[in-house]
Amino acid sequence: MDIKYLLILQNIREAFGGVFDSYMLKITSFAETFPAFLLLSGIYWCAGGWVSVWDGIRLWHVHGASF
Repeated sequence: MDIKYLLILQNIREAFGGVFDSYMLKITSFAETFPAFLLLSGIYWCAGGWVSVWDGIRLWHVHGASF
């Protein structure tokens, strides 16, 4: 596995003297929390709703109004 991009990120991190370390730790800890779960489940719920709407429209056109 090529890890050149990781080395580039490490060099950038070292060049800034760790200014963004706390920011990156906050982003990382966000992925472990309940709000991340809510965000992802909300996206899934919205996408699932639109898929079911389009399936309903497709079924309406294929089978007519008699379900």
